[in-house]
Amino acid sequence: MLNFERDREQALLDYLSYLGSRDAVLNYHQIQGLLYAMACSPEQIRPAEWFELIWLSEDPLFDDMADARSFYQLLLELYQHIAEAAREERYRPGAEGGALTREALADWCDGFLTGHQYLEDIWQVALDDLDDEQLFDAVGAALDWAVACAEGNLGAWGRDESDTALGGAQLELLQLLADYHAVHRHWRGGGRRGDV
Repeated sequence: MLNFERDREQALLDYLSYLGSRDAVLNYHQIQGLLYAMACSPEQIRPAEWFELIWLSEDPLFDDMADARSFYQLLLELYQHIAEAAREERYRPGAEGGALTREALADWCDGFLTGHQYLEDIWQVALDDLDDEQLFDAVGAALDWAVACAEGNLGAWGRDESDTALGGAQLELLQLLADYHAVHRHWRGGGRRGDV
């Protein structure tokens, strides 16, 4: 993986395995989806803000502060990797951290929807300001697809476990996400930088 080395990914997966056994955090694919939504936000979202969204537990989870800092740093690196890949239109949802599966893609969509819902007000302001019906429809289509995937309601793909069907579903999502990320480019490119 570019900019997120295999050993760094494994270190993050090890932390997530430990934290996941305590039902403390979203899983890896959900976190990727969440971070993709943060990277596509019309306005920049500070890491301290999205970091809170990955937790399912409020209990202290690290006995050692160095482990907590290391975990946070790994998440920052993953976020930067996803943001860069999104900018260059080479990000592939659900593919990192092992082979692509229907469950991985559904989890990715679940995290993506969590992130978008958190940013809903920002998106509403940006879409209203851009006043582009095509972009509005594209964002709606991406969200509808993600909801259907997260709920297991993607028609024929939901019944077809083949690699071809899964690859086709991922390709369809990639096309929708390119349009979704276009809002970020249009908003930033127009010099719009408020504080919604």
